[in-house]
Amino acid sequence: MKFLQNRKKVLVIIIAALTLVGAVCLCLGVAFLLKFYKEPQMVPTFSTGAFVVDSPEYGEFTTEEDTVTFTGSCNVLSQLTVNGKPTVVKSDGSFSVDVKLNKGENKIVLQNDGLYYSYLITYDYALIKDAAPSSALSIESGSVMQVSVLAQKGSDVTAALFNDTITLEPNEPTNPDERFVQYTGSFTLTNTTDSNKKGAITYTATKNEESVNISSAEITLKKAPKAPMIAEVVAPFAETFNKGTSDDYSRPTNSYLPKGTVDYCNYGTIVNTSAQTSYKTLKYGKRVYEEAVILYEGTLPEHNQLNIIKQDETDRYTNITLSTIFKAPFTFEIKKQSYKNEGSRDYTFSTTTFSYIDITFSYANSLTGQLNLTQNPIFKSYKIIEKQNSYVLRLYLRKTGQFYGWTAEYDSDGNLCFSFLKPAKIKSANNEYGVSLKGVTVFVDVGHGGSDAGAVSANGKFTEASLNLKLALMLKDELESIGATVKMSRDSDKTLEQPERIALFKESKADFAVSIHRNSSPSNKVSAFNTYHYNPFTKAAADLIYESTGGLYTHTQHSGVQWHYFYMSRLTDCPFVLTENGYISNAAELLKIIDDDFNKECAKSIAKGIVDYFISIQ
Repeated sequence: MKFLQNRKKVLVIIIAALTLVGAVCLCLGVAFLLKFYKEPQMVPTFSTGAFVVDSPEYGEFTTEEDTVTFTGSCNVLSQLTVNGKPTVVKSDGSFSVDVKLNKGENKIVLQNDGLYYSYLITYDYALIKDAAPSSALSIESGSVMQVSVLAQKGSDVTAALFNDTITLEPNEPTNPDERFVQYTGSFTLTNTTDSNKKGAITYTATKNEESVNISSAEITLKKAPKAPMIAEVVAPFAETFNKGTSDDYSRPTNSYLPKGTVDYCNYGTIVNTSAQTSYKTLKYGKRVYEEAVILYEGTLPEHNQLNIIKQDETDRYTNITLSTIFKAPFTFEIKKQSYKNEGSRDYTFSTTTFSYIDITFSYANSLTGQLNLTQNPIFKSYKIIEKQNSYVLRLYLRKTGQFYGWTAEYDSDGNLCFSFLKPAKIKSANNEYGVSLKGVTVFVDVGHGGSDAGAVSANGKFTEASLNLKLALMLKDELESIGATVKMSRDSDKTLEQPERIALFKESKADFAVSIHRNSSPSNKVSAFNTYHYNPFTKAAADLIYESTGGLYTHTQHSGVQWHYFYMSRLTDCPFVLTENGYISNAAELLKIIDDDFNKECAKSIAKGIVDYFISIQ
């Protein structure tokens, strides 16, 4: 009995000791946790656990934007705060927080689960910026100069030069989230007897009773001779722009002039300071880039005479050759296509209406010869129309909206040669697409590359150039697997200047071209897939690629098929579709577009859209 009592005492003592030890441990643990939560740990020193800010990078930086977006993930069991204020977190712990900045320095602290990120962000407030021209400019008297400046939306902006003040108008922003927009206007610089009249443009922006001035680089106005000159196209081709304007917006209602074309040109120059381009206005009524022509004194024939001397049919082209007296300019028009807002920057349309081609030969007083289009797959008939000081060759399409591309050049004898691309023929095949593209050439233009990285992800790890190449190589493999011949602008990370890119495309003699790009936005919320077309005969192809691929991306108001004057898509040799494959500025979308399996799926979808196009033109 006594032994049992002693055992009970020992047991009580042990239990008491364990209870005391447990209490001490509990107190120490509580004290440690209280200390841990009272003294948040700096992320760069301690493990962040589940709390990670992906963008922007930690530390100090300066921005000209009035808002900074923080994205990342956190512990959903602990409140996320920004400068002590609770913020909303998704159920998976991800967050995206927009923080409005005050002028000057802003200290911002994000805290979660006892950890924090601390930022010192300087908002470099600007009402107006980026005045053009940014470098000294010499311009001939009698010229028209378009000027522009970036200013905050909603500002009233003026420009003053040589005692002349004009009001600048805001351009429609390409992205509704943009805070700065471009304001433009034009000065007409009248003839002067001074050989070196100098000055600078003073831009003034006013908003909410605040006014700011900024000056351009120095401008020298030179006296210009009055004698007309001959302008000769020395570039491979000269793109044309509307007369009476100074903008740099290409329009599908204009065409290009081949190398060797000549026309009279006055000395006055059209200068666009924001685009850093200048133009010469030719007598027949169009502008061309000044760099595309040379000027010299001389006399041209009063009239041109043209004769259709040859019609050559090959498997891929209908070639029409005309003799000429001199290499006078012409216009090539796809008619009649109705546009949403013709004459502006928007040549969007929903329904294809064009049914013929008009080639108008300037200064012509005769156009003779015959064509045989009975068996032609593109054209069904033609008409020669006489107009005042010109002749028109009208080519009626066999089917409304069915046209496939064209080129023009002068041969060594001075003859004008037109080549019209025929619809490529395909056959059925036992593969997932149901057809073979054997005999079809597709040109894949890989956007950016080398020193031109394109857009860069917020974390700086991914460039548009590398992500474009990833998808383009997969598309190449997919198209080749069904028989297509694929030519690429690049298959590695190298720099390509625009003339080299164009030359590669033209050398490919492609039946179809697609350009691969990724998009970006100041807002990390924008997500979309887009196809862009320029020429009216390309819209059907852009529609089909979008229908095949668009469903892989989140649909927003930014998604869809759109018209745009992107440089490569303005080429007329064949249908050319430019694709913007997701936004690398969107963290969620970036996770998809860096994934190989997702890119493989996108490559297959783009390939299907291309296949569907060739099926549609059989």
